[in-house]
Amino acid sequence: MRLAGATRASIADTVQYGTSGLRVGTLREGDAEIPMYLRRPEVERDGLDRLRDLSVWSPGANALFSEKLFLDRELHC
Repeated sequence: MRLAGATRASIADTVQYGTSGLRVGTLREGDAEIPMYLRRPEVERDGLDRLRDLSVWSPGANALFSEKLFLDRELHC
């Protein structure tokens, strides 16, 4: 992770976005609060292999990197 400048939080956000959805806000209608989520279309989140297709934001490098870079490195360490 340090090589690309990504944080654990940015990787966690990417995984959430690619699976169940990343909470990005709340919509208020009267007294009701409705959570808002950002997520990929259902056909693009149908398996763990799809996580490798995601990009992770790196605040340190101010750039996007393939999730595959992080997953492959973690699996082989």
